[in-house]
Amino acid sequence: MTEINKDGFKNHVEGMAKNTELNSHDGILIQLLSEVKAIDFEKRAKASLEAKLKDKNLNSQQLLKIQEALDNFSLNEKHYLIITIEEISDLAKRKKWGICKNKEFIYLYNGAFWKSIDKEAFQKFLGEASQKMGVGTYT
Repeated sequence: MTEINKDGFKNHVEGMAKNTELNSHDGILIQLLSEVKAIDFEKRAKASLEAKLKDKNLNSQQLLKIQEALDNFSLNEKHYLIITIEEISDLAKRKKWGICKNKEFIYLYNGAFWKSIDKEAFQKFLGEASQKMGVGTYT
């Protein structure tokens, strides 16, 4: 980790100047979309409930309620939205990029600086990514 001092800052700036592989912010969305893979939404959505079943501190009534919730579980639109955003965020982090929303604006980080992107373009990107992940067009 770089120290936060004059030399550390200088080294960071020099390192960034040498990095010729910075992606444009538009290129990040294209590259992210190209790397999106199909996922099992139901498995991902049920994972937290299944993890609770392994909690040794729960009594039999609590375990029964959790099992009942699992048995009656069905995916809804919120599951698809949240899981899609989590997957995109995780993929961006692995690439050392960033995506965030602050108030009404969405920002992308390309490894050097943040830039605001068009909300409609990002919504289109999320729709395309969710379809690649396996969400149906009218889900």
